[in-house]
Amino acid sequence: ELGLAGAAIGSAVALYLDRVLVLRRISRITGVPVRNLQHWKSLARYLAWTVVATLGAWLVGHHLFADSLIILRLAMGAVVLAVVYGAVNWKNLKA
Repeated sequence: ELGLAGAAIGSAVALYLDRVLVLRRISRITGVPVRNLQHWKSLARYLAWTVVATLGAWLVGHHLFADSLIILRLAMGAVVLAVVYGAVNWKNLKA
């Protein structure tokens, strides 16, 4: 019933479930707590910027270019994603 979006959601859930299971297994084998196996603050920061970039791209495509061709809406959404990710990662790009 969810179509392509449902497939994407299912894939994302499967990836996160795999990550949880793998981290728990590594933790058991190495004796290192799960909280020390991942840099959780950086992960949360990237997740937050991903939400910002996604919402920005959706707003641009859905509102500013609502009456445009789909290819233009997609292109403008891609530009927004590139600008947000570029700005967030600028110091990493220069290195």
